[in-house]
Amino acid sequence: DSIRTRLVELKLIEAVHGYTLSLWIEFYNNSRTMPCKETRRKWANTCDRLTKMFGADIPLSAITAAHAEEFEILSYNATTA
Repeated sequence: DSIRTRLVELKLIEAVHGYTLSLWIEFYNNSRTMPCKETRRKWANTCDRLTKMFGADIPLSAITAAHAEEFEILSYNATTA
């Protein structure tokens, strides 16, 4: 499995299991209408934090519930500090 991951990272083969984080963010952005300026700002901040924490090329299937909880805690701390 680690060889496969490395080949995907080098763009020598395609990812098999769905979206990477950056592709999913792009898909989600294109599928939604966010008319409110404040909503767009908050979503952009969240996308930036997600990408910084996990990396743009991480497969969504590699992000676990524990990762999500950690992200939630770090995001909460970042907004309340």
